[in-house]
Amino acid sequence: MGFAEIDANYLSDAVLFTTLIKLSAELMWVREFAHEDVVWIGASSNLKKFGIRGNKTSQQFWYDNIHPKDLREATNGYKEVMNDPSAVNYVREYRFKGVGKKWHYIRDKVCFVRDKNGKPIR
Repeated sequence: MGFAEIDANYLSDAVLFTTLIKLSAELMWVREFAHEDVVWIGASSNLKKFGIRGNKTSQQFWYDNIHPKDLREATNGYKEVMNDPSAVNYVREYRFKGVGKKWHYIRDKVCFVRDKNGKPIR
């Protein structure tokens, strides 16, 4: 089963997230489009590397920490795919600021979960 086949109800299941974390050491984030909170999931060492305390930030935190030379391309690509009701995946590499203003190259792999009208919900 691919991400495109997982519906919103299945994604809300905590068991799925726990399984995904066990399968991956990557830092993951989930944004509920009904509000601006972003929930981060991953190894605490990865969270600390980016200055994330607890597991929640705002969407603005993401924008504020993308390298200025990568910001336009990263955000425009994200918004373009987010606004396309048929698009499910988005992948982009860019620099993201960590603790001590150290820049890390990251590969952001996004899977949009949409309602029946194609509006992103997660």
